[in-house]
Amino acid sequence: MKMHRILPALLATAGTAIPLVTFAEILAHSGSSSAAAALPATQAPMAAAPAATPTASAAATPPTYQAAPTATSPARTPTPQVTARTIQGPVIAYQFGTVQATVTVSGKKITDVSIAANGNEQRSQDINSQAAPYLRSETLQAQSANVNIVSGATLTSQAYAQSLQAALQQAGI
Repeated sequence: MKMHRILPALLATAGTAIPLVTFAEILAHSGSSSAAAALPATQAPMAAAPAATPTASAAATPPTYQAAPTATSPARTPTPQVTARTIQGPVIAYQFGTVQATVTVSGKKITDVSIAANGNEQRSQDINSQAAPYLRSETLQAQSANVNIVSGATLTSQAYAQSLQAALQQAGI
């Protein structure tokens, strides 16, 4: 068994008696007397200094000792829950349609943003559908309205930045 699995079990038994067993006793109980006999006499098991007096002793049972008390960690104060707020920016009209940013913030962090970009023509709608995911990604990375303008969607990008900036100001960011 690995040490990282044993340690929690030992810590959980703090305040209870834990048997102290030597390597030779383990070999004796496992039925492998040949391994115990193979040890040279100079490598006899070291006698452990008891931390306390034995609580129980019998001829066949190894002595048990009281575990040392463990240090307790200081009490933690609960972290206040920050609720997410969703704020809509104003609808910004530009030459080819309208854009509105909706931002979700948790504390001072932008956790989500959506872009409603409506184009007057099919070409504007196509451009907006390609620019919106890029603008969203840029906003989440920058954590501000200071985003790069999408080439080919300059007016959409500028209108989005205006709407987003107004929403972030309402959020206090």
